[in-house]
Amino acid sequence: MRVKGVGENSCKDPKAVRVVFRLDDVSAASDDGLDRLIFETFFANQIPLTVGAIPFLSDGDVHDPGPQGELALPMDKLSFLAGCRARGGFEIAQHGCSHQVRAGVDFRTEFCGRAESDQLSCIERGKAWLEQSFPVTSFIPPWNSYDEVTVRVLASLGFRALSADAFGPLPSTGNLQILPATTSLAGLPAALEAAQSARATRVLIAVLMHAYDFRESGSTRAAHDLSELGMLLRGLPRDGRFHYATMEGCAAEGGYSTKSLAPARWRARIARHLPALIRKTFAPEGVALYLKAPRALASGAGCDREDSMP
Repeated sequence: MRVKGVGENSCKDPKAVRVVFRLDDVSAASDDGLDRLIFETFFANQIPLTVGAIPFLSDGDVHDPGPQGELALPMDKLSFLAGCRARGGFEIAQHGCSHQVRAGVDFRTEFCGRAESDQLSCIERGKAWLEQSFPVTSFIPPWNSYDEVTVRVLASLGFRALSADAFGPLPSTGNLQILPATTSLAGLPAALEAAQSARATRVLIAVLMHAYDFRESGSTRAAHDLSELGMLLRGLPRDGRFHYATMEGCAAEGGYSTKSLAPARWRARIARHLPALIRKTFAPEGVALYLKAPRALASGAGCDREDSMP
């Protein structure tokens, strides 16, 4: 049975809240068995999923900027991912290139501060590797970290969607759709509730997940197990108020541009000084809002963390 998201069965109601599930860090080293179990949980519940795949994982500690080898995403895993995509409602996004932290900065990033030619070569190489098996139109920078140069490179390579967090720089021109991660699995119920009272042209909830979130991974960071994930997905409202989609589906639909997101960031900054009840409507937590941009706010200037949505 095919899973139908926005890209296959477009939602006609612009007021319906779009909900995207994003699973990062699928790679040559990720647990194939656990990956499959997570994917099948989404397929079984007819909920679309976007997977962030690392083309050439650093062969060592990704937090060490020193010279390392790489582990290319193997052909059998590429074929498996292509098969998942063919089932519908399943997207593979590019998650960086090696996911290795770069030297010379005091925060975790693969791309911030790198020369444009370097970023272009790296991202283009990773995209070409993945596109041996399936098209790639969405990009997820490791640690949700990127800069204005990254944005230019993505546009030049034909990417249609960028998913990081709510704080990164926004492109000043072009058609790149901005779909920030807004919440975790634990925060999803509250985000679903908050989104219903939000006032915006479009409302997005993007749920960020990693395999280590699940106890089956053996990680001490895990807060859920796959049975809980299944229960959460089965309990999602399906009455038309929410529409479940991949990132590429949302990008195809449009309405998630800088011109729409930048005014919402501005409004969120103002709302911090307003009573809690008003904040719930104008700047709810766990969601991204997209507004029709007043001319003065439609320039798409980047916002730092102080000027961004919480």
